[in-house]
Amino acid sequence: MTSLGLDSETLNGSFNDEAEYVNHEFTGPENEKVIEVNVVDGDSNVCSSYDCNDVVNSEIGQQVHMFDSEGEIDTDSSGDEQEFHFNLNSNDEVFAIREGDGGGASPSVTHSAQRFRDEISEWVVQYQIKHSSVDALLKIFTLLPGFEKLGLPKTCRTLLQTIRQTPLRLVSPGHYYHFGITESIELLLKRLNVDRVDNDIIKIQFNVDGIPIAKSSESCLWPILGLIERIDGSVPFPVGIYHGYGKPKDPNEFLYDFVREVCLLQQIGFVYNGRKIDVEVSGFLCDAPAMAFIKCIKSHTGYYSCSKCTVKGEWAGRVVFLNEEKGEKRTDATFRNRAHVKHHNNESSSLELLGVDMIHGFPLDYMHLVCLGIMRKMLWYWIHGPLNVRMGRLRIEKISERLLDVSCYIPREFVRKPRGFNELARWKATEFRQFLLYTGPVVLKGILPSHLYGHFLTLHSAIKILVSKELCQRENTYAKSLLNHFVDHCQRFYGDTFMSYNSHNLRHLADDVLMRGHLDTFSCFPFENYLYKLKHLIRKHEKPLPQVVRRLQEFANHMRLEVTTSSLGNPLLKRKHTDGPVPSGFRGQQYREVHLRDFVLKSDSVKDCHVYLKDLDVVKVTNFFEVDSRIFFTGRKYVYRDNVFTLPCESSRFNVFLLWGLDSLNWWPLDSILCKALVIPCGKRHKCAAFPLLMSKNY
Repeated sequence: MTSLGLDSETLNGSFNDEAEYVNHEFTGPENEKVIEVNVVDGDSNVCSSYDCNDVVNSEIGQQVHMFDSEGEIDTDSSGDEQEFHFNLNSNDEVFAIREGDGGGASPSVTHSAQRFRDEISEWVVQYQIKHSSVDALLKIFTLLPGFEKLGLPKTCRTLLQTIRQTPLRLVSPGHYYHFGITESIELLLKRLNVDRVDNDIIKIQFNVDGIPIAKSSESCLWPILGLIERIDGSVPFPVGIYHGYGKPKDPNEFLYDFVREVCLLQQIGFVYNGRKIDVEVSGFLCDAPAMAFIKCIKSHTGYYSCSKCTVKGEWAGRVVFLNEEKGEKRTDATFRNRAHVKHHNNESSSLELLGVDMIHGFPLDYMHLVCLGIMRKMLWYWIHGPLNVRMGRLRIEKISERLLDVSCYIPREFVRKPRGFNELARWKATEFRQFLLYTGPVVLKGILPSHLYGHFLTLHSAIKILVSKELCQRENTYAKSLLNHFVDHCQRFYGDTFMSYNSHNLRHLADDVLMRGHLDTFSCFPFENYLYKLKHLIRKHEKPLPQVVRRLQEFANHMRLEVTTSSLGNPLLKRKHTDGPVPSGFRGQQYREVHLRDFVLKSDSVKDCHVYLKDLDVVKVTNFFEVDSRIFFTGRKYVYRDNVFTLPCESSRFNVFLLWGLDSLNWWPLDSILCKALVIPCGKRHKCAAFPLLMSKNY
């Protein structure tokens, strides 16, 4: 490797796009700061080294700010032992920064000591312990005999190898940090123990959304997240994050690093375990405002806001969609050719460079459209709306009472239990989903006026079909007709103001399902969960973006993915006992709990003891036992069943039954289970309603 002294002007713009740059800063002779730039040519693998006093990214042409460990801007990065690496791939993007202050383990550290250090690091990251608290703990550890043999550092930053400086790109009116896609994908695949990717192709869904991080200011984060499709255990990963007091002014400036890297990956892919992996963009999942922002089209409040058709809205105190038969479907070609000029803003979106279909590549998200949109709006109309649809106080209290009564029957797979209507303003998207798909048909029956109850069941039945893996394609046409019927009657029941962007787009939802699969394969629920965790990485209001970047880097370095037997598809039995019941002549071990791939069953829990068998019988489980390495369960089958509702179709069409009467004790092999069941009292004595859990991959 040769070293040439060049000034910044000579260095600026002297490399082509196919080279890989790795910058190292170190202290040179006579304490002079030197930046060594290693240029690795992608074809010849020849390295050259250059020394300079300044690095300027000519192609981006924007200022890069360096934040020190306290979040302050630091333009002078010199230090005695400090070292940081800019690891860039061939598209010049910053991927990771490491510090070299002794964070690595010494060769003299024993294996057990290294394991102790790793466990401490993982504990700190998992429970988000503050650095000051860990520093105090490490100081206490120095009192232990033989502390030196543990190889523990004095500070938490060294223990976690926390990056000391965070290069941020100016994106008006804030800053942006780009993590990169390739490194995030490789890290996720390794954590999931994926040795080989099917067909050597990775399809990624991307999400862009804004989240406020303060109530007293406009401070907000705009993350770009990715999610790999068709890989078990896949979770969202960060691609880049913007922070500022207000959203980015220019969407193309905000998306610059992202678009540039995706274009490169689409051209050359990347290498994983010695195999070339191609990358495809499956689509972008966003709510309506975020989608309009990154596509550079009219927002959801505009007259020509529909992203699927050319229908024009009307003014009725707000933009509503009443005459919908006049709209024609948009296509990728008409979008790129600006055939409908009033749908677009002045500039074009840089996402058009990615080759993704600008219509079908942006599917409707039912979390925002249906759960937080239509379902929430209907509930508000029933409680605070016009007199012709508003329920009285006693009816509202009765429904709230029923919701609280069934809360103890909600299985553990649901992250939230039902709450009363008095807390409706604080309901989350998962609660609206639970009400629409499970508890609503039961708690509203006999209380909500019959015409409104039937209208609600139309939406319930349509979404029940579209969210089901088995029914979404076979019954798609029927689901579409149900949604059209629902929208047609919205104006009649709730008035013109109900006919908003969300109501109109229900007509297009079944088309996206027909192209992509059931609703949960392209929903924002996984991303919303990640955004919640991302927001809680911020510990103080100053410099939130560097804080988030450092916490995510610590998490990536020290958190291990727990792979249990059940997550690999093998049942995991827990809690041994000898209390029975068991078949006569039984010899083996009994258990109260079994963990399967998609759900957990407990024989002693009223909320987790019901299952659907493959013949669609519903069984209340009473025990699990193992004989000759085979697992069985005992239980009592429900004898009688009927429909919970019959309009707009019979509930048995979705395997939703009204049950009563338990048969005598019997036993079955564990592999006869189809899915877990949610069973709740149905208002009638000794009768209950059973719903198959739709989050089960078997259903």
